Amino acid sequence: MLSYDKNSDTQGIGRSMKSIVLGTAIGGIVCMLCLVLFAILFVISKGIPQTMVQPLILVACAVGAFIGGYITVRILRTKGLLFGILSGLLLFVIVCLVSVIAIRTPFSTHALIKGILMMLMGAIGGIIGVNKRSKRK
Repeated sequence: MLSYDKNSDTQGIGRSMKSIVLGTAIGGIVCMLCLVLFAILFVISKGIPQTMVQPLILVACAVGAFIGGYITVRILRTKGLLFGILSGLLLFVIVCLVSVIAIRTPFSTHALIKGILMMLMGAIGGIIGVNKRSKRK
C-alpha cells in the first residue's frame, strides 16, 4: 500500500527552492562578471558603438541564465526543463527589479524579450545539466 508522506514532499520542495536560489545566485554572479568584462572592453577599445550596449546586456543575461539553469539542475538531477525555466525566470525578476529600482527603467518590450531569452537559456542549461552524466568511479 502506498502512503503519502507530507514531510518528504516538503523536504523535496525545500531542496528544490534552495537549488533554484543557489543556481540563480551563481547565474547572477556570472551575469555581473560578464557585464564587468563588457564594460572593461568598452573602456579599452574606444571604438565600440553605443548601439552595442543593449545586445551585450542581452548576451550577459543569457549567459547568466544558462549557467543558473545548468547549476540548478546539476544539483537536483531531475526535471531539467522546468527547473531551468524557473531559474531563468527568477534571475529575470531580479534583473528587472534592479533595473526598475536603480535606473528607473519602465517595463518594455525589450524587457519582455530579455525575459523570454533568459527563460529559454535557463531551460537549455537545465536540459543540458540533467542530461550530463556524472563522473563516477
